[in-house]
Amino acid sequence: MTRAPSPTPRPVIVVTGAPVMWGAEISLLAIAGLLKGAVPLRLLSSNPQLVERWRSERLGPVAQVAPRAGRVSRMIGFLRPLLRGIPRHSTLLVFDFYLLPLVVALLPLFKLKRVRVVVDLHDSSRRNPKRLPYFQLLRFADAVICISDYLAGQVPPGPAVHVIHRPVGDRAAAVAAAAAVRATAEDVDAPRLHVGLVGQITPDKGVAEVVEWFAAAPADAVLHIRGAAPGDDGGFAERTLARAAATLGPRFVYDGMVARDEVMRGLDAVVVANPDEPFGRTVIEAQLAGVVPLVPDSGGSRELVEPGETGLVYGAGDGASFAAQLAALHGDAGLRSRLRAAAPARAARLADPHRISRRYAAALEGKAA
Repeated sequence: MTRAPSPTPRPVIVVTGAPVMWGAEISLLAIAGLLKGAVPLRLLSSNPQLVERWRSERLGPVAQVAPRAGRVSRMIGFLRPLLRGIPRHSTLLVFDFYLLPLVVALLPLFKLKRVRVVVDLHDSSRRNPKRLPYFQLLRFADAVICISDYLAGQVPPGPAVHVIHRPVGDRAAAVAAAAAVRATAEDVDAPRLHVGLVGQITPDKGVAEVVEWFAAAPADAVLHIRGAAPGDDGGFAERTLARAAATLGPRFVYDGMVARDEVMRGLDAVVVANPDEPFGRTVIEAQLAGVVPLVPDSGGSRELVEPGETGLVYGAGDGASFAAQLAALHGDAGLRSRLRAAAPARAARLADPHRISRRYAAALEGKAA
């Protein structure tokens, strides 16, 4: 009996007006790389850096929109491209949920053209009530792809909801990098504990709180901040770094922006300080590298850690709990060894690229993986 050929997957048009390249945009490139060849992809974006990366990695055709400041202006800039650039029987993947008002306004057109609307949700609304109106618009989508169960619980009734973790790059490369990172960490003077905060230096990431809490950490623990402000932040990053230097002295190091494949080097632990963190990509990157993640007991990052087995958990917003977990890690070499040994295998399973690509492609098509 001759098997019927598989139907051709719908073309997927990814739309985003995100103005900077942070974790979500890196994840988009990783997802597109996994889907390349299996799903026809196009990018509609106003981010020049993302457009350049997409082109250089040959992920598919690109249409660039002139960047505009402000969310209303951003939507106006995308109006004509969305009116004219979305073909019939395609899937519109909204990677920037601040464009949802425009997408919802154009839904009658998309329905006529049998366009499937899917939203990739990687932001939380629980500590940012200004996002709630955008979250209510999720009900008009055909499907929402969430990066954690924590975010899935914030989606209103209506769309199909899929929870799919983020890829973190090639597994083989990650394992090789992990060996190098562990070797470097083992060369560090044993009593010292090098703790990293990685990513954007913003109030919602809890950076200022960790700086204050770190005063109660073991006396020979060192705090590394690796990252930068996302743009005009009103001086928050500058003030926070100055406060860290004044409070912690030689126990504080600002490493600035660090290349992704070097960001875990020399660290013993990585802290997630945002209790509303949607996912926590750095948690899996740390686990793959044999670096211990320390996460709050709320948010999406909590889903990635088995306490005492693949990381440590402290009470969200509780500086005493944070310091106690650091003290336990500092004082127990056996605990450090167990966590470093157990975490990489579990992290590799969570971030398995074949599993992620299969499930993501199925969600785009409206099928079960």
